[in-house]
Amino acid sequence: MFGLGSMYADYAFKGGIDLIDEHFSVVLWASIVGMLLCAIGLIGWTKQLPSSGRAKVGMLTTVISLVICVAGASIGGTNVHGPLFFLCLLIFPVSLVGLVLWLSAVFSKS
Repeated sequence: MFGLGSMYADYAFKGGIDLIDEHFSVVLWASIVGMLLCAIGLIGWTKQLPSSGRAKVGMLTTVISLVICVAGASIGGTNVHGPLFFLCLLIFPVSLVGLVLWLSAVFSKS
């Protein structure tokens, strides 16, 4: 979250991100691997919570991802060549993890 936030701040104040543009494939793979590790960790962590806790974490995960997307769209617009492109790649999996957590809370017995 801090990485994406700093990327938006850099884009908003300087108008571009040279380091990311020069090493796009590394940043893309790092984002995908980081997203996968975060999803696995979040699901594993919430397995220890009761169903009400899983429902709250699932709801917060989905709501926070949508808030970040709206904030990013207000800064960078919907240009696929701008910084919102990285959010488009990551928001759907984060929302999907939130939905999985919420459904596991709904269908669990404890």
